[in-house]
Amino acid sequence: MLSKDYIRSIIFGLEDALVSTTGLVVGVAIGSGRKETVLLAGIVGLCVEATSMASGEYISQTTGSTQKKIKLATFMFISYIAGGLFSIIPVFIFDKEYIVMSAIISSAFGLLLLGWGKAVVLKQDRKKSALQVVIIGGFSMAIGLIAGKLVGTAP
Repeated sequence: MLSKDYIRSIIFGLEDALVSTTGLVVGVAIGSGRKETVLLAGIVGLCVEATSMASGEYISQTTGSTQKKIKLATFMFISYIAGGLFSIIPVFIFDKEYIVMSAIISSAFGLLLLGWGKAVVLKQDRKKSALQVVIIGGFSMAIGLIAGKLVGTAP
């Protein structure tokens, strides 16, 4: 069984990527209307965000061995990439007209799975946890949608 530090790092990485990358993908899709631009922004954003989160995980650890810090950073990086793929894969699969809805649905499903899985691991109420993660994450994703609509240049 993983320690609480590792579980926290995994949950944090998955949730942050599901929300941040989806907000980025959806915002750029609404704002630009170009599939190529969405792919570029999504992939670059995911790589930068995952690296940044892993770096932050490493430097935020004030105690523990270097080996443990590296493991925590690695868990953060991998979980962040995994979470971000929920919104980037639909960009590859669907035409530009369906990118926004498919990324939102895919990521909402990812948030639901995350909430459910978190509850299983931490022995919490599964429905409550899944609903909580979807609502909080969905609200955060909506910010990207609104920003893309307000600042976008798409016709």
